[in-house]
Amino acid sequence: MSKGGGNNDQLLLIDNEPLETDIDLSEVVETMEPVASVWKRVGVHLRLPISKLDQIEGDLKDCLMEMLKQWLNRNYDTVKNGEPSWRMLAQAVARENGAVFKTIAEQHKVAKPPEATAKHKPTPSETLTPKATPTETPPPPRPECPQAIRTDHPALHERPTLRLLQCIKFKNSEGQQQRVRPKQQLAPKWREMGTEFEFDGARLSIWDTQYRNDEERAHAVLAHWLDNGAAEYPLEWVKLLEMFDVLGLGEFGKLVETALIANYKTQTT
Repeated sequence: MSKGGGNNDQLLLIDNEPLETDIDLSEVVETMEPVASVWKRVGVHLRLPISKLDQIEGDLKDCLMEMLKQWLNRNYDTVKNGEPSWRMLAQAVARENGAVFKTIAEQHKVAKPPEATAKHKPTPSETLTPKATPTETPPPPRPECPQAIRTDHPALHERPTLRLLQCIKFKNSEGQQQRVRPKQQLAPKWREMGTEFEFDGARLSIWDTQYRNDEERAHAVLAHWLDNGAAEYPLEWVKLLEMFDVLGLGEFGKLVETALIANYKTQTT
């Protein structure tokens, strides 16, 4: 899987105006064909509910097309996540394929302000203290999706450990000690998780017969990912939180996120 992404500066150069529901998606689907095999993950990045994505059927391109229609029709929480825009789509695709991100970014650049073509060359003092004019001030960014918010916290860029995957202890907002057990929640989904990590089916079949229960199988999947998965799926907590979303465990993922941040604050204070 080719992964890459755009930084905030690149994203700000992409059109962020709300998209109409009736735009022609045929060219968009052609552009996004390299991520058709992970259309459901892209849908999760676009904040579409898992229940909606699970209802989509057909070949990969049909599923990609229908997912994009669901997104354009605002079948998700737009108040929390913002209106559909080329910038939002590019940000979602950047998590899966850097080349597709670059194509969308090139196709939907923000129009240059008039000052960009002016003959006057600013002096150093003007460069340091530019005049604030309406055309020079970019529009305020739309609300980012939860994944983008997550990436701002260093706790979620830590490498997961089997110890914390077993149990994260933290104090809640009321000062009470709590525990969350990620591995227990992932246990029933261990095979789907292995597929998302791109482990081959033969390996999963061996684990199915080798271990006594799903929790041991989930342990094997996670341990193998920690040992060998860096090239396929970056070893960061934020990636596991995305995995919770893909597997329909988003609410528990939010609790894990809360626990990680609280645990991180405890360790650094």
